[in-house]
Amino acid sequence: MKFNEEFANFVSSNELGKKARAYHIVSIIGGQSSGKSTLLNQLFGTSFEMMDSKRGRQQTTKGIWCACAKSGEILVMDVEGTDGREKEDQKAFEGKSALFSLALTDIMMINMWMHEVGRFNAANLPLIKTVIEAHLRLMFAGGYVEKHVAKPLLLFVLRDCDDSTPVERLKEDVVKDIEKIWKDVSKPANFPDAQLTDFFNIECKALPHYVYCKEQWKEEVESLARQFDDDAREDYIFRGHGEKEVPADGIADFAGQLWRDIEADNELDLPTHRKMLSMVRCERKRQMKFAAFQAESESSR
Repeated sequence: MKFNEEFANFVSSNELGKKARAYHIVSIIGGQSSGKSTLLNQLFGTSFEMMDSKRGRQQTTKGIWCACAKSGEILVMDVEGTDGREKEDQKAFEGKSALFSLALTDIMMINMWMHEVGRFNAANLPLIKTVIEAHLRLMFAGGYVEKHVAKPLLLFVLRDCDDSTPVERLKEDVVKDIEKIWKDVSKPANFPDAQLTDFFNIECKALPHYVYCKEQWKEEVESLARQFDDDAREDYIFRGHGEKEVPADGIADFAGQLWRDIEADNELDLPTHRKMLSMVRCERKRQMKFAAFQAESESSR
């Protein structure tokens, strides 16, 4: 799968391109036909293609699609659903997309059904393990540890919840499930006793049934949306995530090179990527200023 070079035009044509370093990126992963795109559209005012239940539970999101939230400060990534029957190379793509998403995003939303909590099945276990392994690969690439980078938030959005189990209990069960996976993940030799919470923050959001409790579902999603938008709230979801090292007008170049390296299975070195991006941007500005100087000199003759 190739990186769409039109991404740069998309960024520059939206408010995001004017945000310098004051922007955020959110991605969502989860099972195919689990309502990821529907949730994003309600949450951020985007217009991702949604599943039409009358046509059956077929795959709608293919690849990784991006849109800007209506606030203009959030880039939203809708990642192809897992466990898709249409793709034979699904596992390979899941690994690549998880690595790509984690390298860019502040918040990774994991969309799953409430009944899956406490009994991670074949569809979810590999997905979460892939996310954790991808993040460790990023953090320790080339022996380098990015300690200054804010820990990504894994936000588990639990669908079709009822009042039978409190949200805090669901969160405890989710953490227990992830810790079981963490024990089986290979850690770097110099961090053998590393804990899950050293690398991730974990939160849960419970949503009622989309069809049978639609108005309540909308209210809960609107409540979650305020956590993304209102930085004065105590539960502001981006708290701790300051300005980006990569400015908005350079995110397309950064993401493009990142995807090409992932596709080629190259060792990722994010600090070097950022340094190279800075050099390229400086050279572009130098060329633009020189061209403007030449044009002004010729017009004054």
